[in-house]
Amino acid sequence: MPDYPVSVIVPTRVGWPEMRISTDALLPQLRAAGAQLIVADASDAPMPAWADSADVKWLRMPGVPGTALRQAAYAAADAPILAITEDHAAPAPDWLAKMIQEHAANPDAAAIYGMVQNGSHDHLI
Repeated sequence: MPDYPVSVIVPTRVGWPEMRISTDALLPQLRAAGAQLIVADASDAPMPAWADSADVKWLRMPGVPGTALRQAAYAAADAPILAITEDHAAPAPDWLAKMIQEHAANPDAAAIYGMVQNGSHDHLI
């Protein structure tokens, strides 16, 4: 099993490519940090070509509700730190690096929060 510093979890009901706002912001950060991406996908949409990578787990779970998507992704994670975002959120370019940095500085913290930009124009949350 690879030694990832963090597993980033993105549950989605819309799938690819509608979730691009999130993955486009995350992929460079994941590669720079040597992190793992786990997408828990409740849609019937096809996966992107880049999902066939050793550092990506794409869980195909059509029709599964959000809570179950998250639980499956938690169980699939290989890293000691889990970072969770949403399929409509665009994390800042330093979001993942700051998460890793804050966990190193505060190893006993149960949770650390980071800001993301809501990419949805339909809902406030």
